[in-house]
Amino acid sequence: MSQNNRNTADLHPYGKRLIAIRDVQRVYQHGCEIPYRLYLMRGGKSTSMVTAQQVREASDRWDAESVLEDIDTQWGTLPNGGALEGYGSD
Repeated sequence: MSQNNRNTADLHPYGKRLIAIRDVQRVYQHGCEIPYRLYLMRGGKSTSMVTAQQVREASDRWDAESVLEDIDTQWGTLPNGGALEGYGSD
């Protein structure tokens, strides 16, 4: 990958290297806002500006949590969850 392509991949849709967390939903046109705590999981640093890579990672974690919740509630048939209780234990 050339240096120019790598730099382009590290930019947000509007060409900026950093954007405020509060702007992520608007810039990326996400249907819902990614919780702030998911941005902090990577480095534990409290910052309001994020890179495109940090947005991708937070979005992936949010997707994974959503899928896990769907499985635990069996897609709404167990509203309080519990389908994963004891899963994997002997």
